[in-house]
Parts: sequence; structure tokens; C-alpha cells
Amino acid sequence: MQDMSSLQTIRPAAQYIPSSGTTAGFDETRLFLALQQVILSHPALGMQIYGESVGQPKYVRLSSIQLSKVVDYLEENISLEEAFTSYLARPFRMETSDPLWRVGILPDCTVIFVYHHVIGDGQSGLAFHRALVTALNSPTLKYAPPETASNIVCIPSTPILSPPLEHLTDASVSFRKLYHELYGLFAPSSWKEGFTAWTGNPVATEPTIDTHVRLWAISSSETTTLLKACREHSCTLTAFFHTLSIIAFSRIFASFPEETRKPFKTFSMGVAVSLRRFTGTPPEEICDQSSKYHAFVPIIATPSSQHETDERTYIDNAFSWDAAASFSATLHRELGSVREEIGAMRYLFGHFKEYFLGMLGKKREGTFTISNIGRFPWSSEPEGTGGWSIGSMYFGQCDATCGTMMKMNIVGSPSGSLGVSFTWGKGAIEDDIAEVFVHLMQVGLQVLVLKQVS
Repeated sequence: MQDMSSLQTIRPAAQYIPSSGTTAGFDETRLFLALQQVILSHPALGMQIYGESVGQPKYVRLSSIQLSKVVDYLEENISLEEAFTSYLARPFRMETSDPLWRVGILPDCTVIFVYHHVIGDGQSGLAFHRALVTALNSPTLKYAPPETASNIVCIPSTPILSPPLEHLTDASVSFRKLYHELYGLFAPSSWKEGFTAWTGNPVATEPTIDTHVRLWAISSSETTTLLKACREHSCTLTAFFHTLSIIAFSRIFASFPEETRKPFKTFSMGVAVSLRRFTGTPPEEICDQSSKYHAFVPIIATPSSQHETDERTYIDNAFSWDAAASFSATLHRELGSVREEIGAMRYLFGHFKEYFLGMLGKKREGTFTISNIGRFPWSSEPEGTGGWSIGSMYFGQCDATCGTMMKMNIVGSPSGSLGVSFTWGKGAIEDDIAEVFVHLMQVGLQVLVLKQVS
């Protein structure tokens, strides 16, 4: 059986654009030199996990990394969407001499950085790309002789990882939270709040890494219009898409047979939250400091007279900017409490594997999760000739077995555009339902913000 924890990966992708005077494509010598700088600057990239099989996982520093084993040049005829999907078919193995990350390079110089969640959160993907493009533009590296490049990077013993999160901020668990977690473990299923939540299909009985991916590019002009509308209505981008997703799922749910709908009253919704605002950790650091806000949200009742309503009219009538603003305020108010989610993990006493295995074959816990890691922070033009800049960006997550039914992952590029990915694990939801959801989200943006009503 596949190790459950090895299936939780994050993959941000960025297109690297050469300036005038730069030969198209990466020169492997320069790329390896740049990666060496990145690895030596970020201790997390030189770590492995040992002891998980006996319930005592700990970070162990690798002695070296062979770059040719972690850098893959992907097929010329593969699209980014296909690369996102196929590149995830290689899970990371614990307790080996290999690092918990790899890099895939497409012919158009798009770099996919895939890494295990134990070494980095979503913000860490931006940190990696910032470090790599900075290293590629380093004057020292540009003119370094080819013989200085090495396939083997020796990991020094001096760098140390970022301190544990609970050493940087208060992650204590309140009595109320502890009671809630214990109740969730021991109460009968029918007594739990999640019993009436529609979360798609049950968790598979065997772990899987098969993940479906759909990418959506929102142009810089469309993004500007969207952000302006959000500011005018006192809500965030995340709150807008969260509110729209409830409407999209509610319309889909209303199309189900009555017997299918009968037991369900809510959706189980989540929003990924960075804890760096509490720890003071800079955005340039690769580490895992994230949590999640969760809430059960009522399914929007759809009268039978509206079942056949045009989807654009339905969304326009159902969406409420006040609801989006209210959720934005709620999320802001509850940010501090999400640290308890991390603190509660200590009560597993290291038995993470057993915890995840216990989910197999059971009701899925989540319907939908939004992760918005913000805009890529590096936006200055590369100096001199032979420089590189960052173009379009996307990021996605793979938690195909036990994760929420669907995920929406958002990142902003330096140009101001948005890269959005929708991901869902094989069997978590029927593919045709997922495709309809993606379509409704795209239509919602057109109707509500871009005013394309016909």
C-alpha cells in the first residue's frame, strides 16, 4: 500500500521569460548553478523524513543531492495541464536518500516545482521561484565557467530549519477545540455536523495519486476589474470565489434526483490560511506554516421553478456581494483561531499514518477548499543582457485520496494576471460534475464582474 503522507504535494509553475540576448531555453550549466544556490540558501530543500513508519517522524539532513535525479525535461508535445496531471504520478518516498522535491521543465521554459507539504506551504512555492529567477540573473552566475557547475550538491551541516511553528506563535488548543476534536473522533456519525454535508463520493478504500487538473487563465485586465469590484464591495478575492462556489455547487446539487439530495443540507467548505502573519516568517523562506479555516455552509435552496433557469440568470440572481463581504469579515475575524488546527495535531502523538489510513472507505470530510497564495512578489526587470523574468503562473495541490472533493488554487503573476487551477482526485466526484462546476465558476466571473450577460 502506498504511504499516505507521500501523496500530499504542492506544485507551483512559472514560465521563465528570457530577455533580449538570451538564448531560448535553459542552459543546463547555468540552471544547475542556479539550483545549487537555491538549495544552499534554503535548508528545507536538503531534508528528508525518517521514522514515520514507527510513529516518530523527524527531519534528517541529506548529505548531498544529485541534480540530474530531481530535474526532468518534459516532452515537447505536452501541455501544462497535462504536465500538471502526469507529473504527479510520481509520489515522494520517505526514508530515502532523495529530497522531497523535484523540478519539471517544459520546452517553453515553464518550470514546475513539485514538493512535499512537509517541507513547504503554498507561499514556499513563490519563495522557490523567486530564489531561482534571482539566482539565474546573478552576475556571478551569468559569467561562471561551465566547469564550476556540478551535478552533486553537498548539503552543509550548518544551516538549520525554521523553528517549529508552535515556537513562533501561540498554537495552544482551547478546551472548546479539544472537546470538538474528541467529539468528532468518538461520537456516532449521525450525531456529527458533517453527517448532512454533501462531500461527493466516499474516500477510496485504497490510496490514489490520480488527480484531474483544469487550468483557467484570467487576464490582467480582467483581474483588475475583478479586484476593483471586490474593493467596492468590501470583500476579498478569496471571499468572492468562495461565495460564487457555493452558488455553483448549489445549482449542481439541485439537478440531482430528490432521493440523492434528501440527506444533505450543507457544504463543508475550507479556506487555506498562511500563518506567517503570526510567526513573522518572511515570504522568501521555504517552510510549512499554513492552516485552514473550515465551516459548514447551507446549500442554497433552489425552487423547482428555477431548476431550468438559464445559468447566467441563475448566478446573477443568486449571488450576493453582501454575503461575500460578510464572509470576508468572518474569515478576517477567525484568522487567529486557525492556529488551533495545528496545535490539535499534537494529540495524534505522531500517529499520522494511522490517522489518514482511518479515513479510507469513510465519508469524505470536505466539499471544497480555496487556496490563494497571492501575487508573485518579484516584479523588477532583470538587469543587463541574458536576464530572466517571470511570466504566467499556476499552482495546484495533490491530496487525491483524503482531501476535499475539489480544490481551487489561485496565484497572481507579476503582470497582474491570475492563474487558477481546479483539482480533484480520481473518484472523489464524477468528472462531468467537476467540469460543470469549473464552467459555472467561469460563467460567474463573466456575469458578475465582466458584465458579459449574453
